[in-house]
Amino acid sequence: MKFFKLFIVLMLFFGLIYIANTYSDSNLSDPAMMGETSDVIARNKDGKQIHLIDLDSNSIKKVISTIDNTKKTVFILGNSQTQSVNQLKNKQSNLVELVSFALPEYNVISHTMPNMNLQEFWLSFSYWNSKITIDKVIIPVFFDDFRENQVRSHLINYVANKKFLINGNDFISKKINNKISNENESENIKNIGQILEIKILDFLNSNFFIWRNRTNIKTNIFVGLYNLRNTIFNIKPTSKRKVIKSSFKNNLKSLINILKFTDEAEILAYLYIPPIRQDYEIPYDLNEYKNFKKQIRDTISYFNGNFKNFETIVPPPLWGNKQSTNLSKKIEIDFMHFRFEGHKILSDSLSKFIK
Repeated sequence: MKFFKLFIVLMLFFGLIYIANTYSDSNLSDPAMMGETSDVIARNKDGKQIHLIDLDSNSIKKVISTIDNTKKTVFILGNSQTQSVNQLKNKQSNLVELVSFALPEYNVISHTMPNMNLQEFWLSFSYWNSKITIDKVIIPVFFDDFRENQVRSHLINYVANKKFLINGNDFISKKINNKISNENESENIKNIGQILEIKILDFLNSNFFIWRNRTNIKTNIFVGLYNLRNTIFNIKPTSKRKVIKSSFKNNLKSLINILKFTDEAEILAYLYIPPIRQDYEIPYDLNEYKNFKKQIRDTISYFNGNFKNFETIVPPPLWGNKQSTNLSKKIEIDFMHFRFEGHKILSDSLSKFIK
């Protein structure tokens, strides 16, 4: 049965390459970051890495090694808006790097991922707090990310390998810990079929270029299917996004977990509504978005967290466009990502906010 499943997976994998190559660009990393937007890994003034998008042990060690124990540490969470620059030019940097330049009296460390939701923030913050002393944490609260409801497998896999569990008994912490525990159990049970599967994958890695590059190919397949879905259902950047109740509930509970923890640990929390472009009608149900902002503000008021609304601070000319997110190939409006000058405006505002 396992061999049959592996055969089907391989057939589907190679069969979808055509879709990927036809309907997506090879340099794309995910649908939230298409077109003119580029990831930047932030570095401090000494040129040392202080920011991670994907967690791996070597990079985490490098980042931790930059910490000066005589300084307090600011930890920044975020999504693709935090890490990516629209129309990136040489020697330009992102929000994280600019904040580190503006606050030389602090260590600045960051973990970001595209579409990173509050459940993932809670797991990441809990893990990083077990590795370093965090004095201040910066958290953007995106309406879009409250619509996401999964903790991604690569984040679960990483903390599972480190035998880490969240210290919490609430339903969100238990849900995440169950995923981590299940991953640990699956790692400990390798039957003959699984061992053979690993050997087959090793053989493919060693002998086939296309398989060695399957991560890029897989991304392109995902982007191609994403574009196909958007075309079929006529989904555009301007399409109205509505609240998904179950996702909202889980992400709000995760936010409460973070605020409870920061209060108990005497960590200063700085939360903000992020910039969104103002020259087009925003792609949210306006009443739901208004209620979302009020609920976030009210929730934070029960704790010692600090709150600002930065949604209007980046002017329209600093926002960009992106490549099509459907099969039309038409340039689309980007409501999420702005140019370097927008990162500078937001970093200046955040630096003043947390001083």
